[in-house]
Amino acid sequence: MTNKLASFIVGIKNEDGQIVSTGFVIADKTIATCAHVVRDARTTESANISVTFSALGVDYATTVAVYDEASDIAILQGTTPLPPQATVATLCSPNHLHKPIDFYTYGYRQLGEREGLPASGQLTGADLKGTSLTLKTTNIGPGMSGSPVYIPQADRVVGIVTGDWVTSEVTDSDTSLAAPAEAIKQAWPELQLQAPASTPRPDVPHQLPPRADYFTDRTEALKQLLADLQPGRVVTLCGPGGIGKTALATEALNRLELDRFPDGIVWHNFYNQPPLAIASRHWLSQGKLAIDGMKATS
Repeated sequence: MTNKLASFIVGIKNEDGQIVSTGFVIADKTIATCAHVVRDARTTESANISVTFSALGVDYATTVAVYDEASDIAILQGTTPLPPQATVATLCSPNHLHKPIDFYTYGYRQLGEREGLPASGQLTGADLKGTSLTLKTTNIGPGMSGSPVYIPQADRVVGIVTGDWVTSEVTDSDTSLAAPAEAIKQAWPELQLQAPASTPRPDVPHQLPPRADYFTDRTEALKQLLADLQPGRVVTLCGPGGIGKTALATEALNRLELDRFPDGIVWHNFYNQPPLAIASRHWLSQGKLAIDGMKATS
């Protein structure tokens, strides 16, 4: 999980103390999640919901302040101050962004013993009424409802994941849905939406690779790599297979400041993939890469 998301993502617990889905901090002592998450987490009429900042190792007690099944938005209010390390997500309307645009999120998808997984893809647009956002991704599943739709290029959350595109007639395995930030503000009018300082350029790719599930004890190597990654430089990581070169590279890319490489980031995995020159020509032909002279790191 990126540091940006780690401090405002929470896991929603059921009455047995198990994490069943996701939420995120939108204001002081205020957490947004989905109404169906709250419904499924409770077997009684209790207004109490326990959440956990798993990245911080802190549990947090809340009560249900808003429960709106029509918009599928629920707002939880903390009963005590937020943990000192917790932060508040900055939200803006998706209308400020050119689409499609890359998004990143993190949620408590139920996969074996793993407690939470990242997801990424593209925010492709909204329905005609602007009440539902469409996400092209294969990474979102049960347990990720309530996750923030975070746009790295804008450094803003623009919506909340509500679920997969599933009906009684059809299942679209690579499409998920989200409610826009305006739906959260409608449920919690005190919420302030903040437009990004500048509108992200639609022709700038921002490909963030998935991070390793576990990344520890590489503080000095990560610090050195982040210092070395500068425009105009080529950085090579050397070492035997399995030592963690890819994990280190992906962690560094996910921690880079958005303005470090204003022309964007392209990620290319050479394992069982075409050479970079061939891949670049393909991206250009598909309109996915409009800028020449980028550097790739692997």
